[in-house]
This record gives sequence, C-alpha cells and structure tokens, in this order.
Amino acid sequence: MAEARLSPIGRLSYFVKRQMPQSALPNLRVVNSDSIANRALVAVVAIMAFLAALAGSAASMIQSAAQDWSGAITNEITIQIKPAAGRDLFKDQMRAVDIANKFPGIEKAAPLSRTDSAELLTPWLGAGFEITDLPIPQLITAKISRTERVDITALSKALKAEIPNAIVDDHKVWRDRLQSMSNNLLSIVFFFLCLFVLAMGLAVSFATRGAMASSRDIVEVLHFVGASDAFIAKEFQRHFLQIGLFGASIGSACALLFIWAMDAVSQRFSNASTEQVEALFGRMEVQSGLILVILFVTLIMAGVTSAVSRVVASNLLRRNFQE
Repeated sequence: MAEARLSPIGRLSYFVKRQMPQSALPNLRVVNSDSIANRALVAVVAIMAFLAALAGSAASMIQSAAQDWSGAITNEITIQIKPAAGRDLFKDQMRAVDIANKFPGIEKAAPLSRTDSAELLTPWLGAGFEITDLPIPQLITAKISRTERVDITALSKALKAEIPNAIVDDHKVWRDRLQSMSNNLLSIVFFFLCLFVLAMGLAVSFATRGAMASSRDIVEVLHFVGASDAFIAKEFQRHFLQIGLFGASIGSACALLFIWAMDAVSQRFSNASTEQVEALFGRMEVQSGLILVILFVTLIMAGVTSAVSRVVASNLLRRNFQE
C-alpha cells in the first residue's frame, strides 16, 4: 500500500503508470498549457493590462496635477485693482501692495509687471498687442504664510477703505472647480478600469471552463485517486496565475514603452498647445511613481486572473463537474 502514502499527483502518476504506456507519461498535465486558447488568453490579458496601465497612469497624472494646482493657488491670493474714473491705477496698485505687506498672515505682496500681465493674456489675445491700450486690472500677487491664517474678509475691507476699486480673490472658486474636475476625471478613469477588469474576468471565466472541460478525464482520475476539490482547483489557479502574470507583464511593459514614446514625441514636437495641456493635466512621463502604479496594476490583473479561475473551478467541481 505504498501508493496510499503518496500525494494526489503521486497517486495519479502511479495509477497512470499501470494504465498507460510510458510514451504518454511525459505529456501528462492537469491543465494543458500549450493550447491555442491559453495563448489567446495571454493576448487578452496583455491587452487589458495595457489599457488598465494607461488608465492607472492617467489617474496618477491627473491626481498629481490637481495637487500641484491646488497647492499653488492655496498658497497665494490675488488682488485686482480695476480701472476707475478719476483714479491712478499705478498709485492704487502701490498703495495696495503696502497695505497687503503690513497685513497679518501675508509674507510678501508684489505687483505683477506689465510683461507678466501681457504673457497671461497672450493665449487669448495673441502676441504683439500693447497692454497699455487695454483697460485691464492691475494685479498683485500675495504669498500666504504657512503658519498664520489670513482673514480674507478683513483684508478686503482694509483695501476698500482706501481703494474702492480693489478686489481680493482667494481662488476658492477655481480651487473648487479644479477639485470637482479632478474628481470627475478620476471617476471616469476608475469606471474604465472596472470595465477592463470585468472584461478580463469574463475571459478568464470562460477559459477556465474550457480548460476544465478539456481536462475532464484527468480531473475524474484525480478524483478517483483521492484528490480533493480544493487541490484540483488550486492546480487550475496556479496555471491561470502564471498566465495572468505573463500576460500582465507583457501589457505593462508595452504601456511603459508607449508612455516613453509619447513623452519623447511630445518633447520633440512641443508647442504652445501641448504646453498648456501639460500645465493643466500634467505630463505623462516614465518616473518612479508611474512605474509603481503600473506595477500595482500588473499585480491586480494577475490577482484577478488567479482569483476568478479558482472561484470558477471550485464552483464547477462542487457541482460534480457536470457542466
């Protein structure tokens, strides 16, 4: 009774040695890994991992850009001095700078030069215009202290007491809109990620059913020699985990190459439009944070492949493998 002390695979081998010719033993496997269906599944996992990695990279880029924008506008406020009849814009601007610099919570206030103001208007008005010919407000940027809170309402009252045409903008409206836009974009990216994972899960589910159907005889023999359903399901899980890791690695590597190529092309053919897009949404480039995101997506895709195959195999075995 030496065969009773063997593992299920060992008992299967012992049984097969007695029932099958030796020439058939080298090709005996619980799951056939050389089938066309397995190669097709590798391609499907690679494509889904590629798309998921791009979606995850986009989410990381959007989140980083939103944080940079929020941090930049949170640490500054803007004071506008609007043109008004009978008032000198330049004197009002200088007076507003003095008031702001003496106000608690403001580290430094400085007027925006005409050159800087012209650069801000260039995307809308084009280059070559004379800013002195336009009735535009004079701007003052004030940096907020990190240790002391600024009372925006009190600052506005102090300015209006001497400069009625002064307006304080703490960028709250823009900050709220930016956060809302960022959240909406992240929600869309997350939705697509879920679709990719769902599509891959369905493909793995059908592939597992097909693999179990093609390995029906081996599964029945395993049952005959005493293998448990958990052991058989684990064999299928191991097989599809290897497929998931291989396919996801290929897809993620392609995503990294694609991002690198797009970054190189954007730098080579950079113009005003691409610079504005990068300033708003950030720049997608190969860096440590992006690599970590793609690695995480790879592990998620491989994990989903493994988990789905285990669940499907266990369910089929629980129903006595009748489907």
